[in-house]
Amino acid sequence: MKRTSAEWKGFLKDLHRRIKELRDNIAYEKCAECECYFGLLFYLNTELTIINDASLSEMFKKALLEWKTSKKAQIHSCLDCEPCPPAEWTAEMIMKLKS
Repeated sequence: MKRTSAEWKGFLKDLHRRIKELRDNIAYEKCAECECYFGLLFYLNTELTIINDASLSEMFKKALLEWKTSKKAQIHSCLDCEPCPPAEWTAEMIMKLKS
């Protein structure tokens, strides 16, 4: 069952809040260049392209701006952090899409 725009907006608002909180947590600075985070962005972007909703795309852009990843980022492999917020959020998104 595909999620509605309202459900996606709720998820994106929550994701935006969580990214801001994570960005402010110095323990997770390494997330900005982790493949787990870029995997989340890729998956989210793919889903939003399918939905094709301008307001959702704008919310996605705001979430990306919160991260402020350097253009010179050297993407590193997963560091097996416990917890790994980006991986957990990706799994959460997949579960929402499958239900």
